[in-house]
Amino acid sequence: MSCAALLVLFAFSYSVAAPPAPSQAAIDPGSWYRFANEFLGEERALEISAADQSHPAMGKAAQVTGQLWCLQLTEGEGVYQITNKYLGDGLALDIDPGDSSKLLMTPADEISPGQLWEITPVGEGYYRLTNQSLEAGWALDTYGDGENAPFMGETGDYAGQFWELSPQGKVEASGSAGQPGGGSATENKKKTGPKGEEVLVWEEKYPDGKTKFKYEYYVSGAQPKSDEDHIVRAKNDHAFAGYYKAYL
Repeated sequence: MSCAALLVLFAFSYSVAAPPAPSQAAIDPGSWYRFANEFLGEERALEISAADQSHPAMGKAAQVTGQLWCLQLTEGEGVYQITNKYLGDGLALDIDPGDSSKLLMTPADEISPGQLWEITPVGEGYYRLTNQSLEAGWALDTYGDGENAPFMGETGDYAGQFWELSPQGKVEASGSAGQPGGGSATENKKKTGPKGEEVLVWEEKYPDGKTKFKYEYYVSGAQPKSDEDHIVRAKNDHAFAGYYKAYL
């Protein structure tokens, strides 16, 4: 066989040989994770702060419960509901119904497509987070200026959409994660609103059974529009935004 023929054979063999796909550790629903992206680096992390417990932000990485996230596998492979240790498992990461580019913590119900997150490996230890409400065309990203707020941006090859999920220990076996100090429990119920709309009722209780905090969230497109029903009230270090009735 001539040198030219050998060269052609080598070139063909090289072109069809595919390198193995990069391996990534499987997500463990029994662990807490810190979320950092390639754009901002490990010095910044997705968090819930005491100042705004409704909208996640990018804070300075620290050992705080607001930066610990739990990923619970839901209806399909790679689809998760995401909750936060500081807020407890009664609230989940969702899309703001008033502005689909923003994130909002809403009552965990396991049925809202905005709470269903597809976490896809993209190589080199990073993941892309997309949402069933917006589908694969939009992914979790962070702005390049200001406070680098997280937002849902058009899916692309952007460093802000490459997220590193770092394990931060195991989820407690019993009880709600709750606020600092712990010891609270949550109850989730559903009812029908005055206009026939679906209403989620979430109540957090102290160990003695007394109500710590309770609110109602109007689901889907039937949210009440009146000022009386659009109430945002902070109690016991809670502050929620959206169409809520909040009361003790």
